[in-house]
Formats: sequence, C-alpha cells, structure tokens
Amino acid sequence: MKYPRRNLYKNTPMKTLLTTLLSLVVSVALAGNTIVSNSNDHPVPVTVTQVPNTTENYYSGHITTSATTTVSTSTSYVSTIVIVVSNAGTGWTIKIQSKEATPTLFYSATAAVGTFTPLTVDHPVISGSGIDIITTGTAGVADIKITYSK
Repeated sequence: MKYPRRNLYKNTPMKTLLTTLLSLVVSVALAGNTIVSNSNDHPVPVTVTQVPNTTENYYSGHITTSATTTVSTSTSYVSTIVIVVSNAGTGWTIKIQSKEATPTLFYSATAAVGTFTPLTVDHPVISGSGIDIITTGTAGVADIKITYSK
C-alpha cells in the first residue's frame, strides 16, 4: 500500500496555532527572568529644554559654613540641583531659593549624612533675580552642584 505524500511545509491552522503557542511560551519564559533597574551608576537620561538666548552655567560649591552663598545675581533658569551631605552638623538646614522679596524655594531640608539628592526638571524653573544657598544651624559639609541658564 502506498501512502499519499503530504506537504510538511504546508501551513495548516493547527500548525499555525502550535507555532504561535510555542513562541508565546518561550517569550514568557525568557521575559519572566528579566529584571530592569536603574542604579546611580546608570541613571535614566533626562533631556532638559534649553531656554532660548541663554547660556548654560554651572555652580559647584563645597559648603562648610552657615551663611548665605550667592550663586547668581540675575534672572536664572534652574534645571538641575545635586546635593551631597558628608557631615550633617547639628540641625544644619540647607535651602536653595531665588533672591526675590518673596523667594521661590527650590529645595529645603535638614541635612542628613549620606544624603544624595539629585533634582532635575525637564523645563527650567525661573529664578527672578538670582539664586541663593542659605545654610543655618551648626555647619556641616555639603557639596552642591547647580546647572542654570541666564
């Protein structure tokens, strides 16, 4: 008895269903073991909109006293602030704000050792008449980085 020859490559509904299910099972099995995380070494990039007709400026300060530190004395657009505290002092408060009569407060906190605080906005925040860093209390040590345009 001769058997009829079958085309093994013919696409049948059952073959299509089995192939799809097998692909799905393999995809789910592989994806189930995937962990996505972002560390400080590999942060998610943020694109900051540049304010037209301004130049980007960078402030980098090693603050060790309780005083007012002036970063800028003219209209500025703040896009990033990074604060790293290595010595908290006693009740040492760090504020970053605009220089206006009623200031815009960008950051305010009591210092804590080991604190790493990055703040980034995608549209810069205006600081009408400049930027001040105001520290009060028994001084500690903080490194502060500010990116701004003016």
